[in-house]
Amino acid sequence: MKHKRPKKIQVMVATPLKDLRTLKQLNPQFAAQLDDLTLLSRDPDCPYEFVLAFCDQGLIPARNRLVENFLKSKCKWLLFRDYDVESNAAHVLQLLSKKLPVIGALYTTKGVRPHWVATFLFEAEKQKETVLQVMECGAGLKLYHRQLFENLAKIYPQISYTDRDTGSVVNGFFQNLVVYHDLQKAGDLLPEDYFCDYLCRMCRISVWVDTAVKLKHRDGDGTLYPAGEWPPIPGQEPTEDKVIHLKKPRK
Repeated sequence: MKHKRPKKIQVMVATPLKDLRTLKQLNPQFAAQLDDLTLLSRDPDCPYEFVLAFCDQGLIPARNRLVENFLKSKCKWLLFRDYDVESNAAHVLQLLSKKLPVIGALYTTKGVRPHWVATFLFEAEKQKETVLQVMECGAGLKLYHRQLFENLAKIYPQISYTDRDTGSVVNGFFQNLVVYHDLQKAGDLLPEDYFCDYLCRMCRISVWVDTAVKLKHRDGDGTLYPAGEWPPIPGQEPTEDKVIHLKKPRK
């Protein structure tokens, strides 16, 4: 009797660009890396089927529209994969293997003194070897489970808005927001990907990074950052085997 293989888990790979042709013009190497995922989908031993998705409405509207398209699909996971962050199929499989509601890769800013696009916690919980809890991280290569967006939409109905171009109702999971912290005179402007992590923190959903997935950030002229060594990762110095739990925020 022929053994029937289990149905593949669909993963939407979302890039905030017009289409694959535009991507090939901006970064041919990255377009080839997307082709690798398509080929991987055809591998009978790969448990995942990768569905490519593009949207060109500006970064913030595009991310929100891609999430809406994702929620209308049969995909279980949404992977944001920006064209200027160098990654490959192995990195994608590494994030999927952790099976966490939201987990991202590490990459740095562009410029002379690049730093991680992430905010680390002074007291963080380590889990599953290389996985580290963070306050927030960039969405250059970041994986989200479907249930995370479904729960956020129920908890925060006030973030929905009407798309001016299509007239459809969209959830603003990604947007800019100014927040204030204790003893801070001026506010902190959260970029769109940090805002989604902010929503997660407010409802006690932990955000994670895999410190084994460190990616280069490509500038418009092709320069990759960082040019030298990776910046240190806070809290990664050798310590005794113990778990430090995140303190609850003050009301």
